[in-house]
Amino acid sequence: MNYFFKHIVFFELFLYFPFFTYGHYTEFLYPIGPIEYETTMKICVLHQQGTYLELLLWDPVTKKAFKGLSHHTPAGLTILPSKKAFSFIDYQRIRIKEVAKKSPKTLDLYPLYDFNLIHWIDDTHCYCSARERSHYHLFHITAQGDFFRLTEGDTFDYTYPQRVGDEFFYIKRNSAGKTTIEQTFYPEQAIKERIVSLCEELENIKNNEPSAYSKVTEGLLSPTETIYSCDESDKNLSFLTMKNNSEGFFLKHIDHPFIERFAKTMKFEYWRFWKNNEKKWQNECLFCFELPLSLLYGEKRLYESGLRLCPTYNGNDELIYYVDVDGHGFLDLYYYRISDHAIKKISQLSSEHCFFSPCFYEGKMYFGGMLNEENSQLKMELTTFGEYQIDIPYVEI
Repeated sequence: MNYFFKHIVFFELFLYFPFFTYGHYTEFLYPIGPIEYETTMKICVLHQQGTYLELLLWDPVTKKAFKGLSHHTPAGLTILPSKKAFSFIDYQRIRIKEVAKKSPKTLDLYPLYDFNLIHWIDDTHCYCSARERSHYHLFHITAQGDFFRLTEGDTFDYTYPQRVGDEFFYIKRNSAGKTTIEQTFYPEQAIKERIVSLCEELENIKNNEPSAYSKVTEGLLSPTETIYSCDESDKNLSFLTMKNNSEGFFLKHIDHPFIERFAKTMKFEYWRFWKNNEKKWQNECLFCFELPLSLLYGEKRLYESGLRLCPTYNGNDELIYYVDVDGHGFLDLYYYRISDHAIKKISQLSSEHCFFSPCFYEGKMYFGGMLNEENSQLKMELTTFGEYQIDIPYVEI
């Protein structure tokens, strides 16, 4: 079981219940985002066949694609800010692959494991949630393999961090199941001081000199403000996403002990919170959607589980794009407009289909999903030259 699914199991509650599987949902193809390859832009596309996951670099003009990674499983793939490299999690290690180089760089960050999605500040610094011992904490990590714990204590789990400028947001959950969204400041200066101290320590070791540096394990975050609190004992919060420092979104959903035994789908609420003119936080539930449990759990599940099924948006656009199960059990793509609460179906297929959340590039919204003969919009063929010819549906935005 890969790192990301285990993390989602713990927080997104896709474990410990019976499930319904669509037996033919075994091959998926979906775009992630653009990356630079030899002065031209390609789109990173993940292809899953059974439990095998591979990365393809796809040209949206020629429709040709080739393998972008060998001998590794690119789960939780994230493109770095320069768009010349990407990171992923494989065998409990963060790996960084520059497109121009043959092999990825590996960060061994023992004793951390069960890494969440990596968020890059620049090409040399990132942050994420990871498990240390029995709890999830937030960490600042460098491309050189140094890490600094941002949170402290062993009574809470910290997940889904979001940095906006010098402000920092995350979800905190206690042992009783109470979940909150909190805000503080990112401790950039304190991290710089720790890095300097670490460099001095390494120099002392090199010169066989006594060390005045003692490793500090307490967190670096300053006191926090609670933005939202969930006191419903059967609910949990996940996938916090900040649009800016005064507006964000999150999912609210049922906790795993309360899922019906023979349920075929799982219901999610998508919430928005924002700071009003009086500088006070407000919140509202925007819409609900359902996902098939077969895509979230089991041998034929989507490898990255809920990560590629969550609602998303494009920059400052007021449209939120999401997928929802229709009356036939198919997964369709919709948008929700915040200003007037309008909902519109985007994908228009009468045959069997299953679409995922989209990615955006050059004024177009590309969306992948399940590969099957019924879906003529999403196709993948191996050419005689060892490349792939791929069609991915899109709409102009």
